[in-house]
Amino acid sequence: MWRIAFVVIAVMVLASFSGCHSVEKEEAIAVCIERQDTIGARRDAPNSDLYARYADELRDDGAPDPRSLRLEFASSLVLPDRGLGIESEIVSAAWYGFDGIDDTRALNAAINSGASVVLIPAMEAPWQTGPLEISVATPLTLVFEPGTMVEAIEGGYEELDDWLLTIHDREDIHVVGYGAEIRMRKDDYRGPGYERSQWRHAIAITGSERVVVEGLTLTASGGDGVYLGVSRPWRRPPRDIVLRDLVLRDHHRQGITVVAAVDLLMENLTITGTWGHLPAAGIDFEPNQPTEHQRRIVMRNTCIYDNRGPAINFAFHKYKSWSFPIDISFENVVAVGKPTAVWSKIPGRVRGRIDASGIMAAGITDWSHVTEF
Repeated sequence: MWRIAFVVIAVMVLASFSGCHSVEKEEAIAVCIERQDTIGARRDAPNSDLYARYADELRDDGAPDPRSLRLEFASSLVLPDRGLGIESEIVSAAWYGFDGIDDTRALNAAINSGASVVLIPAMEAPWQTGPLEISVATPLTLVFEPGTMVEAIEGGYEELDDWLLTIHDREDIHVVGYGAEIRMRKDDYRGPGYERSQWRHAIAITGSERVVVEGLTLTASGGDGVYLGVSRPWRRPPRDIVLRDLVLRDHHRQGITVVAAVDLLMENLTITGTWGHLPAAGIDFEPNQPTEHQRRIVMRNTCIYDNRGPAINFAFHKYKSWSFPIDISFENVVAVGKPTAVWSKIPGRVRGRIDASGIMAAGITDWSHVTEF
């Protein structure tokens, strides 16, 4: 019989399993379904109308409609960081072109135009894109109109580590997409014509600071829905990161992989349907190197269910005794196993704490690989 249990652990200091409260697995899933209106891509969030506010601002300034194709207008803009000329702090990606066949160039041009706000409008067909990267050095707010669909271009992402949206060594980036979806083509990447890979992520945040991603539905990547790690060995981890109101569905490796992060808040998420490559977890905390930090990480108000692997996976086997202490806590998190809710590999040499008192785990909770507690 499947049960749901409240679990408490602290690394290097044993806090025995206590305060258990059991319900059926079906009841735990029902809780997740009941909370769908308030967890993941919710429509009543403070920034759910951000696109409408910026579109109104454009209209008030006499700019073209955000959905209009105005290449001449876009080419005439001289953005604030480029010196003299017509100044615009808000641009629409449609002004740079849209054909629904290959929109990579237009999207990258808009994103890296130098505008402080870039709108991605809902067009008559999905945007089709290859890899996108935020390379502009200035702060950026990227806002998707509700109803926008951005799809990975068919036949693209041939490299093993092609990511749909890369935020690499950037600062002050805000991505907002309430009612919008980014969808990749996992089934294609698993088929003929592609070399097998676990790294074709939907969004990758590497070595960046002060990044917020909220409101989006991320679907069917060839790797992780969201990947967090260093840009290269021995470089800074992502810091001051917020993942909020996201739905992460049908990813190949994980809904979220945390390789490295400091001051990471994940709240109001739904993570479901991961399958394809081990560990196939809802979320995986797994540094690649002993120097990669996992500090002051909080997950709260989240439902993780129906993933092929563990709902929550801890893999700190590459940490050494001199690695920075880990600090991870959970608040009001439902983790439904299929069959494993929580799996861990944390050697006794690892220092720090994991406060799992806020995990409601339905299924197997396997702490057998946590040694010397």
